[in-house]
Formats: sequence, C-alpha cells, structure tokens
Amino acid sequence: MTQRTLNALIIGCGHIAGGAGLPKLDDEALSHVGAFARHPGFRVEAGVDPDATRRTAFVDKGHAGHGFETLSEALESGLTFDVASVCAPSEQHASLLWQLLDSNIRLVLCEKPLTTSTAESERIVTAFAEAGKLLGVAYTRRWHRAIEDISAELAAGQWGRVRSVLAHYTRGVRNTGGHVIDLLHMLIGPMSIRYAGNPRFDYSPDDPTLDAVLIAGDGIAVHLVGGDGRDYGLLEVQIMTEAGSITFEDWTTRVRRRKISSYRYAPHISTLEAGEWQEYGAGGSFEAMIDNIYRTVVGGEKLACDGSHAIAAEHLIDALIATATPGETAA
Repeated sequence: MTQRTLNALIIGCGHIAGGAGLPKLDDEALSHVGAFARHPGFRVEAGVDPDATRRTAFVDKGHAGHGFETLSEALESGLTFDVASVCAPSEQHASLLWQLLDSNIRLVLCEKPLTTSTAESERIVTAFAEAGKLLGVAYTRRWHRAIEDISAELAAGQWGRVRSVLAHYTRGVRNTGGHVIDLLHMLIGPMSIRYAGNPRFDYSPDDPTLDAVLIAGDGIAVHLVGGDGRDYGLLEVQIMTEAGSITFEDWTTRVRRRKISSYRYAPHISTLEAGEWQEYGAGGSFEAMIDNIYRTVVGGEKLACDGSHAIAAEHLIDALIATATPGETAA
C-alpha cells in the first residue's frame, strides 16, 4: 500500500481523546491521539472542544495543529479532514454525527455507545450507508491482541465447542456491560435473553447493572453477573469449552488458558490444569484500530467494528433493561 498522509479531526479533547491523566502501559497508546501520533499515515490537524482550557492544553501539548470551540468552526475553517474521531460525551454523539454526515470527511470513528438512543443510532447508520460514508465504532476490544488470538483459536477448532460463558462486570450494562456484549457477539455470535433481573444502580440512574442468562448458538448458556461499581470496577469473562477454559481478567489485558488433565488426587478423573497466564497489556488495540481506519480509507479494508455491530449491542442492552425484573430503586 502506498503510504500517504491523512488529516484527522478529534472532537472532544478529554481523557479518551488525548490520554490526559492516564498512565502509560508498556509504552502503548491508550488514547485516540496517542494512536494517531504513532501512525505514519496520519496527522492530527485539529481538535474540537467547548472548554477553552482543555482545548488550549490539547493544542499546546502538540496533540493537534489547531483548536476549535465547535465542530461547525472546524468544518468551516478551510482545513481539510479525511477522518474524524468523536470522543465527546455520549449525549452529544447524535448531533455531531449528523453534522459529520453532511461534511466531506470520508470516515467517522465514534466512541461507544454510538448514541443514547438505539432508534437514533439506526437512523444514523442507515443515513451513513446511503451516503456512502464510512462509520466505525470504538469497541476497542475487537482490535485487542488477546481477543484476536482467542477468536482465532476458537475459529480454528482448538478448543472444540463452547459450552458456556460466565461474565462478571460492574458500572452499568451499557457502560461496562456493552463491552462484554460486543465481545461475546464477536466470539460466539448473537444471543437471546432467557432471564434478566435484579437491576441496581452503581454507575448512572439511566444505566443499571443487572444479572442475566442468555443463550447463544447451539444452546450455549451465557451468564452475565453484575457486581457493584461502588466497591470496584470489574470486567472478567470465562469461556468453558469442550477442551478446557479460557479466562479474561484485568479488563481483558490478561488471559489464562486451561486444558484438560488428570486430577492429581484421583488420576482417573479428568479436570482442568492450573494453566498459565499470558499478559497482553493494552494489546495494541488503539494502534490496531487506527491502522484499520487508515487501511479502510486508503485500501478499502473492512472495518473490524462498524455501526451494525454497535446497533446489535444496543438492541440487546435495551431488551435486557426493558425485561429486567425489579431490583434496587434508582437514587
């Protein structure tokens, strides 16, 4: 592929955009601008943020060449943008995406959730498709090396059939739970609800943490178990298979693979070995995501996560919340 430079516009200059206040993890990018800066095919031309202090700091740190208070100002500035990253608060996504649809920007990458309304998300995805404009969604675990490795191992049949899944999470079924649901859509496919209940509000009054039982594929039971984010944040997933188990811990940055072995106190009984942990760290997810964006624009590569993936997650989350039996009352 011939390397050429694309101009990026970042909308929202907070933590996820610029990594302000975030630690370094094995010298890997933990933000949009960090990944853009590492990619030889991108230049961050401008940042947009209504907060003057944040916007000025973003530019002063060298994250972008220009700063604008509004998206309209950026689009009317005379600068050329090929790609835009929407890193603003979720409630602003819809209006920003409609503006970007009418711009000359070729691809828009939006943080999850796409919008705060599934119906609005569907309208936007349809409009982008009809306009021939590309729309990616930053469910970053789809680009994470740990997820890619396990996905490839499952697809190659190394683990046999998936028997069941157990996922623990806190801080909202939309917020953290959305990552779990999109991850499982990627690894085991669509799921239907058998039970949803015990909602409690440990993150936001609009985003309950709840428990659920879902079914995927050929009777794969998926147990979604919520904790309480007021105690600590958590995202862990264990996949039980015909040939052993796979466990993601530490927000999917570590993986333990356990194969079948003889039980040490009763060798005639098959059980699981202790296994070994593999440390993936940040997993190169931001860098891989931005490289996928570049290759999509320049070479027509398929996006690893697009609007259809976001809508599938949003539909299931809506259904979980709508069908959940009573639990804790929202504060």
